[in-house]
Amino acid sequence: MLSSSAAQSALCHGSGALVEDEASAGQQNVQLKELDSPLRSAVTASHPELVQRLLRGRADVNGKDTRGVTPLHLAVFKGRQHIVNLLLSAAADANARDCHGQSPIFFAPSRQICETLMARSADLSLVNIRNQTPLHLLARAGQESD
Repeated sequence: MLSSSAAQSALCHGSGALVEDEASAGQQNVQLKELDSPLRSAVTASHPELVQRLLRGRADVNGKDTRGVTPLHLAVFKGRQHIVNLLLSAAADANARDCHGQSPIFFAPSRQICETLMARSADLSLVNIRNQTPLHLLARAGQESD
């Protein structure tokens, strides 16, 4: 089995083949350093082919880290539309909430990603621990950019 540090290094340097072999061997949900899974690491490294392979191997698409962050949160935050689509097609929860009560749409950096999440039933009425909705944050961001 590939060590977690070797897996993270392979992902960070674009060498997904090593991790793909592990995914084929049924290791797709093993926890890496800092409670990262191979799927979360592949999303963070923006490696859509590996994300797709891990999802086919039944990686936990809704697996959360200690802060409640899912792979979908990460893909949305990074603005990776293709990976967002892959995760949603694999039944990622568009309304999963992190430790601050925020679902992925709170972090959507583009209209296209917002529309994709809304098409998958992202709830715009969810409030975070500060009693803010995604629309509150969007309005505040618009004011700050003026």
